[in-house]
Amino acid sequence: MADSQKQNIINSIFSKKNSKSSAQLGEIYVSHIKVWEDDDGGGKKPRYLIVSVTNDGYGFIRKAKLNINGSFSVGKIWRLEEMCGVKIVNPLEFTFTIRKIYRWQSEKEADQATFLKALIRLFRTITNRTAALKLEGTETLGIGRWILTR
Repeated sequence: MADSQKQNIINSIFSKKNSKSSAQLGEIYVSHIKVWEDDDGGGKKPRYLIVSVTNDGYGFIRKAKLNINGSFSVGKIWRLEEMCGVKIVNPLEFTFTIRKIYRWQSEKEADQATFLKALIRLFRTITNRTAALKLEGTETLGIGRWILTR
């Protein structure tokens, strides 16, 4: 995950100041991953899943696209607290469940593992480990032991 891409995401999506305090950002970038989703024509289109947390402890997952000028546009936002499942299908595919199952194909196994660790860690933090999160296939990426110890 290139630092310039991360910076472009932050500049495009998280640069607005919090209305309560102009010295603090209202939301903080946590992680992102480039994924592929099916389009209506039977092909795949690139998208980015971006995880963030607010100053008051809410988490979000955004689906965004990369614009021609290098900025990012958000198309969908989910509250992280509503997530109830993560399934690693294989080293390059995963799903998460928020009201319905969303399936994603990633480009690199290492990126997928890094992103899912950040996603699961933030979910557990913001829910104080009180919300159930069904995890499947974590051994596929070798993060099963990591999940058990976090």
